[in-house]
Amino acid sequence: NPVAALDLWEAYSLPSEETGLTNAAGKTAAEFINLYPPGIPMLVPGEIVDDGMIKLIEGYIINGYTVQGVCDNKIKVVKTT
Repeated sequence: NPVAALDLWEAYSLPSEETGLTNAAGKTAAEFINLYPPGIPMLVPGEIVDDGMIKLIEGYIINGYTVQGVCDNKIKVVKTT
């Protein structure tokens, strides 16, 4: 289960940046990452991306599933200073 670092509304409203999925470990998700269908959220804004979640997302992509919120193997994370 992902750990929340920020409230959803706070993370969703903060500036974000794209990062490679493999470089996202330890960063805070800025957008929803959903397994579709059926549209199950895997990460919500404010949750910390960890290595286990990265492997899970990569596994779904490799097996041909649609993972919304991942584009060209990149996701949006909360921008750090």
